[in-house]
Amino acid sequence: MKTLVDTLGWVPVLGSVLKTTYIANCAKDVIMKVNVDEKSIKSDNASEYLKDLAEEAYEEFLEPEVNKLDLPTLVTNKAKEKAIDIIVEGLKKKYIK
Repeated sequence: MKTLVDTLGWVPVLGSVLKTTYIANCAKDVIMKVNVDEKSIKSDNASEYLKDLAEEAYEEFLEPEVNKLDLPTLVTNKAKEKAIDIIVEGLKKKYIK
């Protein structure tokens, strides 16, 4: 996917779509890198905890990559929201059954 972004990222419409898809794929990969506290998952505010973890994971793992893509601010903000949602849902599936 990174090769497609590097090769076709400059194309006006297609480039933005490829870049946002790449961010979504990277968000799925980040799920494996997140360290979760088992006690916090079992608490009443587990959803809040997962949301905070997802935001931290985005900032740590994805934000540097997103900044390299040089997307417009509006697209970057939407991609960030979607990436955080993907991470939260992935963590819920993995840890909350």
